[in-house]
Amino acid sequence: MDASIRFKTSNISQLIEDARRLDLVCTLCGPSVAFRTLPKTFSYFDEQPCAFIRLGEIGGFFYILRSTPFIMENVVKPLVACALLLDCMVPSDGPPLKYLAGGEDLVYGNCHRFDQSVLAIVLYRSFGTGIYNRTQAFDNKYFEYNPNAE
Repeated sequence: MDASIRFKTSNISQLIEDARRLDLVCTLCGPSVAFRTLPKTFSYFDEQPCAFIRLGEIGGFFYILRSTPFIMENVVKPLVACALLLDCMVPSDGPPLKYLAGGEDLVYGNCHRFDQSVLAIVLYRSFGTGIYNRTQAFDNKYFEYNPNAE
């Protein structure tokens, strides 16, 4: 959970139970991953942007992972490996902070969401659209965005 998220309630027992049962709870939060991820990141994962055109972003701001062999091998290891590799999570072939200047034009690689882009690729590769069974709505009963915390 990043600093911009606040819990709305102290009773998160159902959320924790969902994470135990599903091994993962995450949040859908935006338009197509294909339009908000630079090509070099897709290349690292040997993926094509067009495969992600109808797949929405998955929020990097809040997710719960249960430490299972599947989650560690298919989610955590690829996330960490990418984070440690120059040009994967933060490709150097685009202008710095490109996310701030684009993303609404429906053009491949028009902007980049860094860790959120990588998280989406890894989760869709691991779960396909079955990831939707493990999601919370952005506006849910457990947490909310707090813009003053950033």
